[in-house]
Amino acid sequence: MWGCTPHAHCSLAAAWVIMIFLQRTSNKNLFKPAGLFVGLVEMLTRDFVATVYIVKGGEVLLVFHKKLNMWLPPGGHIDNNELPCDAAKREAFEETGLRIKLAGDEEPLGKGVRKLVQPKVVQLEDIGEGHQHIDLVYYAMSDSGKLKLNENEHKEIKWFSADDLEKDGIPESVRVYGKKAIEELSNK
Repeated sequence: MWGCTPHAHCSLAAAWVIMIFLQRTSNKNLFKPAGLFVGLVEMLTRDFVATVYIVKGGEVLLVFHKKLNMWLPPGGHIDNNELPCDAAKREAFEETGLRIKLAGDEEPLGKGVRKLVQPKVVQLEDIGEGHQHIDLVYYAMSDSGKLKLNENEHKEIKWFSADDLEKDGIPESVRVYGKKAIEELSNK
């Protein structure tokens, strides 16, 4: 097969077994095939993250991220064993000082089962060479609390109107979802 020796087939099969084991015992998708005719595997890492668009008074809250040098909504990695909706609330508090109420409801669905607050969007983001984020995007409201800038991660924190989101330096996805969050939550 593909001009390889029998030993090469055994090595390739063993490599695939190890990769499948590692992928199933990890919370990350570590491997993807590089191609049908190549016995190599390209490394790809993916992390689950939660992002939250917080709306108050017809505006959405963004932070200026130091490392990425751009305006983004609060968010970050989902910790092991953490529910995505809880990660969104935790990240919002850590990055802004605000307690939030996510748009949507949890509800019990019988013994031992509950429906969680669902994200508005799930998107895949290319972060760097061989690394992606699976981003669970939530909308939320805040009507109390004092803003507190997380100076370790951000340069600035600011409320943006729908018109403000049109300014240069706002990524397209932030512009689109920021406006949708304002539209959806401003009447509540």
